[in-house]
Amino acid sequence: MLHQPLDRSGPEAETERELVERVQDELPYVTTGYTVLMRTYEARVLRTCRRLLGNPQDADDVYQEVLIRVFHGIGKFKLDASFNTWLFRITHNECMTRLRARAREQRLFVSDGGQVQPVAAPEQTELTELGRDIDRVLAQMSFSDREVLALRFVSGLAIADIAQLTGITLSATKMRLSRASARFIALLNTETKASHIHQACGETSE
Repeated sequence: MLHQPLDRSGPEAETERELVERVQDELPYVTTGYTVLMRTYEARVLRTCRRLLGNPQDADDVYQEVLIRVFHGIGKFKLDASFNTWLFRITHNECMTRLRARAREQRLFVSDGGQVQPVAAPEQTELTELGRDIDRVLAQMSFSDREVLALRFVSGLAIADIAQLTGITLSATKMRLSRASARFIALLNTETKASHIHQACGETSE
């Protein structure tokens, strides 16, 4: 579900910076701190992958790639930078790599006479009704809309970081986010009404 980034501050003994520093000291021989760190971000990274890729299996595969990238790259991470931004830059890059690979596979498939089917909203039985509505709405939106919404509201990136990741200007990013948000809200309102009508019809038919 799209939401504003959660405040992860609390009474923990270690700050995130301290935890990242411990991970750098421990790896590759000790993975205790690394496991704690990545579990903190697991749900948000997976949601970002699913929103961008629209496919739970691809999202799970890409998440594993992200774990590997972080494991091997965190030693070079600069502690005065934002770990959140660094992590979701890796996540975005891995998602884009998977999308490019998927596009190549589809081109080869079509060249052999196959027919590509549109990507459907992911089937996730654990989602709430609203979560399923959100997935159906995102499946109707363009990739650029899904991308900016996921990076802002799931990954929690600043607009300036989104602009850098997507390679467009700051003002263009703000405009894209504003328009995507408006389209999302309009589509979600329609989807929610349709769900309620479907439920009501189901109840009256019983």
